[in-house]
Amino acid sequence: MDTNYEIVHYKQGLSVHILIHGGSRFRLHWHTEIEIILVLKGHIQLTVGGQRYELVQDDLFFINANEIHSTAGSEDTIVAVLQIDPAFCVKHYPALENCYILWPREMLRNYAGENQKEEIANFLSRLRYLFASILEEYRKNENGYQLVIEGLLNTLMALIIRSVPSKNQLIAPDDKRNKEYGRIHSLLKYIQKNYAERITLNTLADRAGLSVYYFSHFFKDNVGISFLEYLNQIRLYNATNMLSQKEMLISDIALGCGFTSVKAFNKVFKDFHGITPGEYRHQQVSFAPFENSDSYAYMNFDSLQVLSQLQEYLAVPSPSAALSSVELILENNIIVDAGKAVEGELFPNWEDLGSVGRAYDCLRSDLQNQIREAAKELGIRHLRFHGIFGEEMRVVNRDKEGKIQFCWTYIDRVFDFLTETGVCPMVDLTFMPNAFKSGEKTIFRYRGNISLPRDLSEWAALITAFANHCIDRYGREEVRRWYFEIWNEPDFLCVSSQEEYFAFYKATAEAFLRADHALKIAGPSIIQPMPGYDKWLDTFVEFLNANNLPLDCFTFHIYGESNWNSTNHRRHALSRIGDRNHFTDCVTTYTEKIARLNKRVNKIFITEFNISAEHGNYLLDTMFAACHLLYNYLCNHDRLNGIAFWTLSDIFEEDEILIPAFGGGFGLVTAEGIRKPSWWALWFLHHVRGAILARGDEYVITKKDDGIAILIFRYVYYDQFFTEGDHSLLSFTTRYEVFEKKSPALFAFTVQGLSGKYTAREYTLDRTHGSAFDIFADMGFPQELSSYDTEYLRSMAHPHTTVKSISLTGSFTTQVIVPPQGIKMIILKKTVE
Repeated sequence: MDTNYEIVHYKQGLSVHILIHGGSRFRLHWHTEIEIILVLKGHIQLTVGGQRYELVQDDLFFINANEIHSTAGSEDTIVAVLQIDPAFCVKHYPALENCYILWPREMLRNYAGENQKEEIANFLSRLRYLFASILEEYRKNENGYQLVIEGLLNTLMALIIRSVPSKNQLIAPDDKRNKEYGRIHSLLKYIQKNYAERITLNTLADRAGLSVYYFSHFFKDNVGISFLEYLNQIRLYNATNMLSQKEMLISDIALGCGFTSVKAFNKVFKDFHGITPGEYRHQQVSFAPFENSDSYAYMNFDSLQVLSQLQEYLAVPSPSAALSSVELILENNIIVDAGKAVEGELFPNWEDLGSVGRAYDCLRSDLQNQIREAAKELGIRHLRFHGIFGEEMRVVNRDKEGKIQFCWTYIDRVFDFLTETGVCPMVDLTFMPNAFKSGEKTIFRYRGNISLPRDLSEWAALITAFANHCIDRYGREEVRRWYFEIWNEPDFLCVSSQEEYFAFYKATAEAFLRADHALKIAGPSIIQPMPGYDKWLDTFVEFLNANNLPLDCFTFHIYGESNWNSTNHRRHALSRIGDRNHFTDCVTTYTEKIARLNKRVNKIFITEFNISAEHGNYLLDTMFAACHLLYNYLCNHDRLNGIAFWTLSDIFEEDEILIPAFGGGFGLVTAEGIRKPSWWALWFLHHVRGAILARGDEYVITKKDDGIAILIFRYVYYDQFFTEGDHSLLSFTTRYEVFEKKSPALFAFTVQGLSGKYTAREYTLDRTHGSAFDIFADMGFPQELSSYDTEYLRSMAHPHTTVKSISLTGSFTTQVIVPPQGIKMIILKKTVE
């Protein structure tokens, strides 16, 4: 065990540390903060000042400042804790400085039973309401939440002071506190280090430079229990951990932990646990009051039931404790001159690139229809996909003599369709055909092989033949518009070394250039900057410079999580989510690195982007995904040449099919062709191209010819609980409870320099207007969609539209209220008279 004095760190300017912990822990410690405990689930054994209490679900307990205490709980225990700066309370109520709260046992269920007085039950209900309100404010992170929390803390503490008995006594005198705590801290560390030795009261008194009599009182006054009780608890802690080692004799454990005899050990153990050491070992009890740990009882923890339990407390009316809810509207007053652009053109990086899962999927008629619609309505010019040489494409075969044969039939069908649609391929060369593979490692449901070729000369022959075939069939100028991306995530999924990938890259690039020196080489399609992978690009840049190799288009991926892990070469998102500017920070890191290339890179593409790397993340279907897309695309419109939202469609064969619809697929469109909010986000962007008149975090105003476009959205990010891993409020039917609490925003726009007749079109997309998932929710979350259901959703999933004719005499003025995760677009088009 480490020091028993806990230093509490406050966050975000608060006077309270708010935390949740769980599991079986023991930690004898104290701190200067007042602590209030609320058991949300399970039960705990709480020791305070030498007294032990059994707390069960819904129980509350008040621990005074400087009061030594420990907790122990079963594995399923969940406890919420408030650690309150006493200076905060003393500032408003100076008498609290000399006040010691006496928390009655009757407050606890185990001691009051069913006969708990009604006034006590009402008091505890009010406390739970206030406690839950504090956590809710902290979680939602609304503007001014610190002020609300301080108000709730004042109410909570006043309620306790007025309702709970107290006495005029301090645990430690204030004037001597620092000096005495330093002395006690040193002595406790000595005990913790030497507990197995013979330590007596005389030994400690000598070390402290005090008489035995004075030291005995000094120790108990500052620690809360006697020296012998503390020593026995330290010994007991270590002995209990050793009991799990079945090969150790109980007698050896007792003597090894400093007890004078087995009899003495048995007595102390039974007094604390209620059973003997032998019974404890034999029963292997699930209620384990100790856990071998170097940390305090407080820990980060994905609490699956925490917030639902708090909602129950908040559902109880508490007129004397409740704080009235006031809807605040943020005001944004934007005035622009239609004749003055401030940033040049809004670069349409969302149009240059789209993506689908793999080449073979493009043979499906339903996906082809969705690609046609994306090209027509979103302006998609290139389409990226894996698997051009995957086994299902039947490109490479060996005859009986071992001679290589190439078949282009399926490739031609894919490229014929794309060129007829007006879309250029961006060919990701992953995966390896079986005839060339050097290993057996595969990924995804269709088992794409990710090994590099065993013979680079055979691979190079395939690449040159492939390029020549494309040039012969589609024309040299057409193929020069395409991109050829050399592998996918070689830093993360490649089974070979970086040096082997470099040799593979060199052979592949040279093979393409043998067919035509002007073909566009792209890559390396690496993952976002992450610990353990952040140096890969540096080495790659050095390799390109040293070998004078081309890279026309630098490609990489960004997902919402700040880290991933890999199991069997599958990508899995970790619970930690990047902050609001995670996307922009990743772009900055990689653009700075790629600028070190000797040869200029003509294009920078993000070839995979989405809010999550996890297929099946329910937020992918929501309005949040649309606002997240708008925010990040607009923040980086002039820094990137293309951003491919991964993917265009929920027709996606890497994983199992998600059932029912709106199961959190990656796509802009469901497999049934129902357009999600993210589709419409790109549609909005397609209609606001032009010179930028003004741009903010949540709006952009552009001018094109005689028309004006205003795009506004209310982007609300995840709350703190969700970003730190608590996903308990996210489910198939509940998808909007994981965000910060924000009010609707009022935007006031004035565009000067406009006169004449205009047609004004206003488009609204939010949870009550056109969001496919929210319409699906209003239908009752049907497990299966009938043909009528599908057609209904297709017809309803579009922005609400109003059209009117207006006459302007110098300026256009409007006010727009946008709800959280809502989007509005206003298009002004001059009428030809």
